[in-house]
Amino acid sequence: MSTKPDSHQIYLQTLDDIRLSERISSLFRDDPSIHPTSTQPIYIIGAGKASTSMALALESILGDRIAAGLVIDSSSPPIKPKKITVLQGMHPLPNQSGLDATHVLLEFCAGIPVGATVYFLASGGMSALLVQPLEPISLPDLRTLFALLIKCGANIQEINTVRKSVSAVKGGRLLAQLSHVRLVDLIVSDIPDNDLSMVGSGPTVAQTFSPARAIEICQRREIWEQLPDRVKYVLLRESKRGDVTSRDVPDHRMVQLLSAQVMAKAAAQRARSMGYRVWLRRCPFSGPMEMLEREILEVLAWMMPGLAGLENRTSDPFAQFESFHGLMGEPAGLGGSSGLGGHSGRGSAPAHIGHAFLFYGECTLTVTGDGIGGRNHELALRIGHRLFTNLQNIRSSRIPVYHRIYERRHRWNRRPHRCSRRGGFARAFPARGIPWSRQQRVPVPQRQFWVFRSGWWPHQTGTQWK
Repeated sequence: MSTKPDSHQIYLQTLDDIRLSERISSLFRDDPSIHPTSTQPIYIIGAGKASTSMALALESILGDRIAAGLVIDSSSPPIKPKKITVLQGMHPLPNQSGLDATHVLLEFCAGIPVGATVYFLASGGMSALLVQPLEPISLPDLRTLFALLIKCGANIQEINTVRKSVSAVKGGRLLAQLSHVRLVDLIVSDIPDNDLSMVGSGPTVAQTFSPARAIEICQRREIWEQLPDRVKYVLLRESKRGDVTSRDVPDHRMVQLLSAQVMAKAAAQRARSMGYRVWLRRCPFSGPMEMLEREILEVLAWMMPGLAGLENRTSDPFAQFESFHGLMGEPAGLGGSSGLGGHSGRGSAPAHIGHAFLFYGECTLTVTGDGIGGRNHELALRIGHRLFTNLQNIRSSRIPVYHRIYERRHRWNRRPHRCSRRGGFARAFPARGIPWSRQQRVPVPQRQFWVFRSGWWPHQTGTQWK
């Protein structure tokens, strides 16, 4: 038996379930429209942290039909493609290697013959790996801009709007180098709303963006005064020229291979197969980390009454969630409601080993120190710190958590009385050490309880918990 927590197993098995090689293989098997003709030469280009894996998958499918290829990755992979060159850049801040690799890729594109089929592989990290700043911005200027953007609390749409405005390849500008070919984009999206023009700042996505809005973003995020002079000069120059519009190539297909939603549903399926009742967020989260922290703590507060700081909550924390049963065509609400719980009727559904809540999306965070780690580390530490500081309070108040059973009974109070207050409040009698006069009012789950002086005894019938 594994000693790792189930969450770790769910994560690893989900990654195995959504392997890029299998996604690309199934795409070529099911969608003939992306196949090259028998006479067209095939070229592979791309950038991103998954570009090498995607190139290997394509090479295994197309084999010797590939004439040549070039991708830019953030690391040197242990296994490299045979016919596709892998160059290395840096993420999240660009470096000279990434700048040189972009020059090589542009020269490679210029040498692709007319009428060839080009597969462009796009994935997360491409904004820092595919870099060609507008003149006269230097690499140190660009690194300063990127560092300010990722620390100022801006969301990914705002960050990439600014990046497009100072780039010669982002925002659809790479299309000018590919107007003579048949282009197929294979995209792994890391954008919460799957706006393909924002994945890697959309170098091959025809679009319109505003450099004037980029200036407004920098001013609103209070980084304008810290920008290098040459970056300011370029932004002001481009804003005077008006909105930038890129023209699409005549023969262009875009296919999204993976996204946060795909992985979240795969994780939900995996957790469900392990016996959990799964609650999946209806849409990816996008916003300040404080909002997501509050959302997670509100869910925990329903299971752990007494969590400090959330006593006055007014919203239903489960309004953002959908039962994974409903997503799979099974009854979403148990007993006609969407609340937490076990059964919709006596004996009508199997028991679950626990509840699994799946959050996904992207947080924004203003960085003020020089610590290390990412946003997931920050969020985990915030939640852990809040739970640790409240642990003694929850234990000392003896307010029972719904999944714990208190069997302690006093001789003078063996006879319970029935309580089925649904969704409201009821008296909670602490287990010991608290006088009768200090009864507390706490939210009661939607279940039936036997009430004792010494605690709550959940009545084991199929009702709901909300």
